[in-house]
Amino acid sequence: QALGDMLSRNGELAPIKMNEAMQYYGFNPTRIVDVVDEEKSTIAYFSSGRLMDIDHYVLRPDVKELPPIFRIPQLVENTTYVSDEFIARVNECKLTGFRFQPLP
Repeated sequence: QALGDMLSRNGELAPIKMNEAMQYYGFNPTRIVDVVDEEKSTIAYFSSGRLMDIDHYVLRPDVKELPPIFRIPQLVENTTYVSDEFIARVNECKLTGFRFQPLP
């Protein structure tokens, strides 16, 4: 309930059936935002030229606001990003189970 508005606008929620009174949901972020300035960021590439990892992020200068939770097209398969607004809501509601890592 504490994150429902942010999650529902930026991805898919699916109920997970469990033998408990609590209701659990899985979340798949579907919001993909191209915010990384690839020329100014430090990026590691595979020999094939495909992007392997971003070692240092620089946002494009035209990015004024980030959605609460999103992915970037460069690393769409494995990485989910959240904004300061999302982190503030988690802390304000005293939610547990999150581990946020600041971007280098």
